[in-house]
Amino acid sequence: MLSMTFNKTILLLITLSLVSCSSGVTELAPKRYSSETNKSFEEIERENALERYRQLRLENWEDTKKGNTRIRNIKPSKYYRPAKPARVARPKPSIIPTNPEEQRIEVDQNLKFFCMEKRKDPKFNGTETCESYTENILSECENSYQWNDKKLTNCVKSKLK
Repeated sequence: MLSMTFNKTILLLITLSLVSCSSGVTELAPKRYSSETNKSFEEIERENALERYRQLRLENWEDTKKGNTRIRNIKPSKYYRPAKPARVARPKPSIIPTNPEEQRIEVDQNLKFFCMEKRKDPKFNGTETCESYTENILSECENSYQWNDKKLTNCVKSKLK
């Protein structure tokens, strides 16, 4: 009989502990202060803001006395374009060096191709032949440039066009 009452007691204790643990937790409502307390909070906040404003004005006043004037709250313009740097003109080399042998071959080919293209041109049927015309162009360019200069080849090409 003792074991039966003991079992009932244990069973009763387990049930009570489960029921007590499973009870719903009530949420606490946010704390409400009296109107006097709220007023005092607002006054404290207002005093702190005024004190901060006084400190900023005092710093600004001391800077103004020292001559350090700062302009605050000015936004920079959206589109800032710095001034372009001055262009420095590099001196161009007076002679563009080339191999004179290769240059002679290239100029000669240009002269011959020109004559091949213009072989049926009525301009060259009379007293002046295409070869004499191209030789005149070559001599004009030789008077201006040297044979190891790339500009000579460019001169011949431009006058043949």
